Amino acid sequence: MRGLVSGILGAGTLGAVALMLSAPVQAQSTVGVWTVELGKKCAITQTWKGDNKNTIGIMISYLAKGQGLLLAFFDTDTAYKDKEEFKVLLEVDKRWKAKVDGFAADKNTAAVVLQANSDSVRSLMEGKELYMEVPDKPDNYSGTYSLDDTRKAIGALDSCRAQAD
Repeated sequence: MRGLVSGILGAGTLGAVALMLSAPVQAQSTVGVWTVELGKKCAITQTWKGDNKNTIGIMISYLAKGQGLLLAFFDTDTAYKDKEEFKVLLEVDKRWKAKVDGFAADKNTAAVVLQANSDSVRSLMEGKELYMEVPDKPDNYSGTYSLDDTRKAIGALDSCRAQAD
């Protein structure tokens, strides 16, 4: 796994994450509505407004010709340091759990790279909620993300999975 993460990071993942997240964020009123972007981005995103009028979102994208899965969690109320690294706890419906290496993709975005294996993809596609926490950070560095319609959204990515950088 470290080889996949190192290879992906060496190939410019931070730039790719920044590019994917640089598009204007359009908050949606309903949590669970995915925006599917095929082509160069090959990503799905979900955004909404938080209680503090902050913008919160999640992005899922294939990397490394579909071998890796990038999850990026953004919240305009968080502040990460440049090139910061940390552990991230991910849990889907208390059925699938992983503690993985994470990194700051930008000042408001925590990102993780997973192997795109059947357990991780199946959990995201079949789950109801994804809980994310950066354990060494305050409470606003955690969140619960709705996975409504994720099966359909991730399924739409299959057409660009093999070309994903």
